Amino acid sequence: MNKQKRNGKDGIQWTNMTWTPITGCYGPGGTEENPRMCHYCYAKKIADRFAGTKGYQYGFKPTFHPERLNEPEKLRTPSKIFVCSTGDMFGNAVPNEWIDQVIERMRECPRHIFQLLTKNPERLYDYPKLPGNCWIGTSIDHPETAHARSETLNTAILDNFKFLSIEPLLGDVTPYVDWDGIDWVIVGQQSGKGAKPPEDKWVRNIITATSYRKIPLFVKSPLYAFFPIQEWPEEML
Repeated sequence: MNKQKRNGKDGIQWTNMTWTPITGCYGPGGTEENPRMCHYCYAKKIADRFAGTKGYQYGFKPTFHPERLNEPEKLRTPSKIFVCSTGDMFGNAVPNEWIDQVIERMRECPRHIFQLLTKNPERLYDYPKLPGNCWIGTSIDHPETAHARSETLNTAILDNFKFLSIEPLLGDVTPYVDWDGIDWVIVGQQSGKGAKPPEDKWVRNIITATSYRKIPLFVKSPLYAFFPIQEWPEEML
């Protein structure tokens, strides 16, 4: 389990640590025969770089790591844990039995909050009764993905805390998002070589939409330097 500094320079700013019992991804809705990889995926770049080494024996192919299942149980301090930061637990290529084992471990650790994030929210229809200590989110990048993913999240998940990760922000997504039922929004820009910052108006539109609906908004660095808003849901205070 990887500990992360809250608001740390190198850590994931909105969680305490990561837990990766499943790694790898074929992209949103993708399969081994028909991968749909995101061109900006930082996790794939890491997996490709360390392919064949411990933890990346199969590169970015979806892989189950059962030896990691007990890591949350060993952590006694109640924590916010981002699950599968280098993969998509609800990807089409992930077998149900892998997901079931991860969910069971989360159910057995009610002291923790588990933050799940997927670009394939359609798979959530198969899991209508996730443990109450699971926060469920979907990733949005382009206007083309905003409505379908947010609407699916709100339709598939009724009782759990729901959040949006709008990162990288590659267009004006605000008019297309289904905001109803969303409890938290995280926004960030593309990173890495050749990355371009989003237009200011795209960020301002998200600020306006979330403020009007009283949805807490967390702006990640380096965008935070220009839009200094880092609001936390009450569950994290």
